[in-house]
Amino acid sequence: MKKSTIPCVIEPLFSSEMSCFFGFHDLCQFDVSERYALALQPGFEDRPPGPSDAAGILLCDLVLQTSIRVDETTAWNFPQGARQQWWPGRDDVHVYNKYSDGDLVAVARNLKGEIVSKIPGGIYAFSPDGATAYSVNFARVHYFGGYGYAAPGLPGVFDPCPPDDGIWTCDTRTLKRTLLVSIADVAGEFGLGRARTQFLTHVLPSPSGRQLCFLHRSWLEDGGVYTTICVCGRDGSARRILGQGFYSHFDWADDETILIWGRPTDRLRRVRSSGWPLVGALMRLSRPIGRMVSRRISSGLVGKSSYLLLNTRTGHMRRFLPEFLDEDGHPCVSRAKPGWFVTDTYPDAAGWRSLFIVDLAKRTIHDLGRLGTPALRPGPAQDYLEGVGVGREAIARHGAWSYFRSRSGYSCDFHPRFDRRARSVTIDSIHSGRRQVYRVDVSSLVR
Repeated sequence: MKKSTIPCVIEPLFSSEMSCFFGFHDLCQFDVSERYALALQPGFEDRPPGPSDAAGILLCDLVLQTSIRVDETTAWNFPQGARQQWWPGRDDVHVYNKYSDGDLVAVARNLKGEIVSKIPGGIYAFSPDGATAYSVNFARVHYFGGYGYAAPGLPGVFDPCPPDDGIWTCDTRTLKRTLLVSIADVAGEFGLGRARTQFLTHVLPSPSGRQLCFLHRSWLEDGGVYTTICVCGRDGSARRILGQGFYSHFDWADDETILIWGRPTDRLRRVRSSGWPLVGALMRLSRPIGRMVSRRISSGLVGKSSYLLLNTRTGHMRRFLPEFLDEDGHPCVSRAKPGWFVTDTYPDAAGWRSLFIVDLAKRTIHDLGRLGTPALRPGPAQDYLEGVGVGREAIARHGAWSYFRSRSGYSCDFHPRFDRRARSVTIDSIHSGRRQVYRVDVSSLVR
């Protein structure tokens, strides 16, 4: 294993002085020609968006250095944007989520600005051939504390384990929408019970499209979160579990291997779900000493978190460089150079985030540098979050101010993303005091 520090030049992707960002690490920002890039333009950066807060959909010409605001949407959040992305197989078409007459749709526009389709139910991800759009219930995800949308008329109560909600598919030719996997199916099949909070999220097809990976999230009785990593065939069949415990962000390393941050916690789950009053009280503590005790209990039962490589065929799990990659981040594997991935870290106590690029085969890590984050002054988070439709249990689990900050523009994760040819990586950052998209040249490293 080799580790090197190679500080790189980090330059703004766009020449404009406007605030803008892209979002998550599992989508490519650029079209096939790499002339055009997508971005969102928020009107504020100090709070999570509410039901009536619109962000502009930007189409950016990198040759002419111009940005066109083609539309605006209220179906967005700071971590994932509006799931704006390029339609595979239709090189000049991009899509983004939007509420239209009260219903969520994925609007598809060509480079001329013409609307060529409206995909019902919105979109999380396309199949690699562009024939299928996958989606989740973004309103439900928002209510339960995930990356969803503050939808107009959001209901105050959700069925904890519904048979008629989960992951949806839409045939992009006929626009026929079908429930692929229900929450009740997953909970019943894998013995997850009827926890009071359950949702499916982070849907990602494999590079060939033959498999689909997604996360089932529920709460333990003491308020902690529990994640199940699931895979299935493209038609929803052959569902199986790859891991259960504390897992966060992932990407496909190849067509049968998933790279994910986390740790299995079967013994911890039994303890935390046991109903012992002392365990519940310790886990619910939000003070620093409470968090320290929680971490010590967790590490004693399950060991340290790390990046993991999960084989979807055999179910084998192995840790990847845990002694060097020891912080949670957002991995993005290059499709042009599949042996490489880029990832980041969450901010340390002083607000610094780091960026790394890794050669999977050679087990080589390059530290590309770090950037800071301005402080955000605490505000009336509890009342605001309840006002935009976040459930009280979700607020209590995260902590009102922690949730407010993590969903606002000032909690700006890098969410690193390769371009189409693995010559550069783009990130979102607010180190300058304004949220912007930056490009990092990695062409000298990735070969």
